[in-house]
Amino acid sequence: MSLFGDGLESVDLRNYDNVQLGKLGIQLNPNNRDEMMFLTDAGMGYGDIIRCAYYAKTLAKRYNKVCRIVFTILDKTTAGHINSTKKKDVVFTAEEEIPKIEKVLSYYSEELKNVRHTVIPMTDSEFFEYAFGNHIPFLLPTRTLAVTQWLGQPYLKPDVEPVKGNHIAVWTTRNNLTPVSIWKNPVGAGVMEELCASLEKQGHEIRYVSYRDDIEYVFETIRTAKFCIGYEGMGNLISQSYRKPCLVYSQNQYHSKVTSGMWAEICSVYSLSDKYIDDKIRVQEEIIHRGTPTKHNTLSHKAHNFFKRIL
Repeated sequence: MSLFGDGLESVDLRNYDNVQLGKLGIQLNPNNRDEMMFLTDAGMGYGDIIRCAYYAKTLAKRYNKVCRIVFTILDKTTAGHINSTKKKDVVFTAEEEIPKIEKVLSYYSEELKNVRHTVIPMTDSEFFEYAFGNHIPFLLPTRTLAVTQWLGQPYLKPDVEPVKGNHIAVWTTRNNLTPVSIWKNPVGAGVMEELCASLEKQGHEIRYVSYRDDIEYVFETIRTAKFCIGYEGMGNLISQSYRKPCLVYSQNQYHSKVTSGMWAEICSVYSLSDKYIDDKIRVQEEIIHRGTPTKHNTLSHKAHNFFKRIL
């Protein structure tokens, strides 16, 4: 029996070491029994890609096998703008999206030596017949406590070291093409921009990043920031990778500390004093510099044969 859809997402405290890997969405490669694999959705955000890469690295080390991430992606996807019905829908093709996955993973090449990945473009019918419901994100993000106890904090060290610049990196939902859940952004994009305007009046330099920016710009802006502010979304895992002090607006305290770093300040309401940023940088840097944290769907017969042909 699969763990997916069992209604225990928010209270799952099971020890996953005692759960069969197949029920957690982790399979053996049908063409190579020495290689593990799991499916995930290639249409995810940057943080989801980084988190899956961390889980693959940890599984490879724990089970002494190479672990492969199988990114499944629709050959064509349409996304509408949130804030305006006048703007045209945006069409994403697999050909355009695959290089983005490669680029995000390239920032962690030293950490991912025992991790492989394959990107499989699929039609709508192939996706729903072979992949839908088998994706590991159906398990991992909704069971943060159990998965973190099992595999640890999803931290990957980037190939290039961070530096502390003079700007604050900020990500909001303003330019997102699809809406996020309220728990991920309880204050809204407008309030965050008011906050940033207030910080600019205090003399802080603000640099916004979004999914509309080049990946190089997003990573470099966060890598060289002195502080980060965002919703539970695009920049959290990147910020954690670079060990950045940060403020995250979220209603899920534990989940956002897992994605943003256990040192992160998690708030669900807008509140900011004049000396907040300097104080939080000092306090969170003390925590960061103490050290780096350590620590199934079984495929159907038809789906098994499909991926065996592709892989």
